[in-house]
Amino acid sequence: MIWEFFIPIFIIVLVGFPHGAVDGVLILRVAGKSLLRAGIIFTGYVLIALITVLIWIAEPNAGLAILLILSVYHFGRLDTSHSSEIPHRYLRGFVLGALPVIVISQAHQMEVEYLFRTIVTKEVDLLVSALRVFTFFWAALIFWLAIVRRVFSMPQLFEIAALSFVLILLPPLWGFAFYFCAIHSFRHFKSLRNSIFPISQVGWCVVGALTIISIFLVVFGLTWFDNVELHKSLVQSTFIVLAALTMPHMILIDGYQILNKLGQDARPPKD
Repeated sequence: MIWEFFIPIFIIVLVGFPHGAVDGVLILRVAGKSLLRAGIIFTGYVLIALITVLIWIAEPNAGLAILLILSVYHFGRLDTSHSSEIPHRYLRGFVLGALPVIVISQAHQMEVEYLFRTIVTKEVDLLVSALRVFTFFWAALIFWLAIVRRVFSMPQLFEIAALSFVLILLPPLWGFAFYFCAIHSFRHFKSLRNSIFPISQVGWCVVGALTIISIFLVVFGLTWFDNVELHKSLVQSTFIVLAALTMPHMILIDGYQILNKLGQDARPPKD
């Protein structure tokens, strides 16, 4: 039980959550010296997170479905950020972003269905069936993009195959922890390099503080859900907190495109 649930959740919280906590540094950078502007953005960030939690409380299945959809978009957009000039970016982004969701859910159907039911505490037949249908569409799209349109290079195809192989081998939570921390978070930090690094001591304090707050919210969730089995409360609390943080994180990164704005500000003026 510890190996299957607690260790991967521990990795997700301590390694994956900090990549979202860097949003605090981004907000401070884009706000400049205006504490009012920083306060307004932080307030909006928190309100969006609270709205997401309310959606989960009102309709958990909808909350989980929204989390999966947003994750696919967010993962795929980051994975194609350095190849935006290649045709069919949105379709390529869907293929790459959906890979961890599709492969993990289809390679470990019973375990994933158990995790879904644990998270939402309801039946998840509709969501499970939808993922099975999307799997055929996803596989056909890979074939079309790779063979017909030839927009994937050999290294990219190898990455798709290798990552799929790893996610098939690993248990579901371990597979998600591997992708979220070793792939997505690593690429996110890499994309931050030109925008905010080096991070000041104050900036690292902000990252640390927001990470600690995220951990506190997970711990608070353990007492809120109060399942008989601790691992169920831990899984439920972790993914609801993750969902609450994902929505404002996506709006900041993908909607407001804060990295592009900071990158433009960091470029030297043209003569």
